Amino acid sequence: MLIDKSGKIVFKGHPATRENLEADLDTLLKGEALTGEGIAEEKAAAGNEEPKYEPRPDFKEYDLEVVTNEIETFKDTCKAMSENDALKEAAKDMPRKFCVITLEQHYSPQNDSSLFRYMNHRVLVGKQDSIDLLSKHFEENVKGSFEINNQ
Repeated sequence: MLIDKSGKIVFKGHPATRENLEADLDTLLKGEALTGEGIAEEKAAAGNEEPKYEPRPDFKEYDLEVVTNEIETFKDTCKAMSENDALKEAAKDMPRKFCVITLEQHYSPQNDSSLFRYMNHRVLVGKQDSIDLLSKHFEENVKGSFEINNQ
């Protein structure tokens, strides 16, 4: 993509489709508008304008400093879990067991903002007593402002 000096995306596509990419860059550096195939204004005039950014309803704002601190705490919690003999014993015969945190970002170039989906995925498959033990441990020790996805 090519972005003008104001931060607006003026071209999306493969650079080989532009007749003279170096000239395009020089034009943008001068603060002038690009013309030709694939340019956003020309797409809009032809009725082919880029779709507007629509925030996803499952994404929201988070304080990234808080999220970073929670992730560091989660790392320490995971280390302690891996050293807990009772948890290791319960988990050893489980075909599937994990507790992970994911942070997905949705960036809007139109308003230069980001929304996030911050999740803690807890997947446990095995004997019920093992699932119960690990679930209880997760509930008591894995805390944060994330949404929880239990499976």
